[in-house]
Amino acid sequence: MPIPKSQPVKRDTATDRAYQQIRSWLIDGTLEPGEKLAETALADAISISRTPVREALQRLANDGFVVMNTGQVTRVAPLYQDDVATLYEPMAAIEGLAAQLMVGKITTAQRDQLQKLDSRLTTALHKQNVDAELKVDRAFHDQVLAVADNPYLTQFSNVLYSHILRFETYFFSHHDANIDINGRQHEALLRAIDQHDAEAAKQALTSDWLETMTQIQHAQEQDN
Repeated sequence: MPIPKSQPVKRDTATDRAYQQIRSWLIDGTLEPGEKLAETALADAISISRTPVREALQRLANDGFVVMNTGQVTRVAPLYQDDVATLYEPMAAIEGLAAQLMVGKITTAQRDQLQKLDSRLTTALHKQNVDAELKVDRAFHDQVLAVADNPYLTQFSNVLYSHILRFETYFFSHHDANIDINGRQHEALLRAIDQHDAEAAKQALTSDWLETMTQIQHAQEQDN
């Protein structure tokens, strides 16, 4: 059949800008769980009209960050204690598989990059710099996903991580908890790479997420 000519793609539209900015505010806690979202106030803050803000909020509702019901106030999606397992268990499965796939593909240079990121994470942990810990830890996991080279795993991981980061940012700012981001499991992953042991690599990254989940659940129980 004849293929229609494509139209030029508009990049960085007002809706895209609104989406990215509001999403950033949702993840970093500027907009807190349950908070009312007023289109006019958001439009003024971003210096755009209300229409792209409304469209951005609809996208964010589809992503699960915002709750929109016809005839009701639009609000930031709440966070619940049960969200921990809902987020961390599938992430453990996805990135465990990525680690397994990575072992047969990784180069020496890529392995060295993981080692450097692990060293940076250790430094951040010693300094108790939570923001740095989260950023370097994610860079480590991003490298694993990049080497695994499965776009679906990367896509699913990124979607889940956006929600995990929102949860962790809120959790760490509202709880006096000392959570270890499991540098030990990164070391186990590096050993598995050196031993060409794909199953051990899978287990290391799976445990990485599940141990963090367990620590957060324990901290939540202590608060109750």
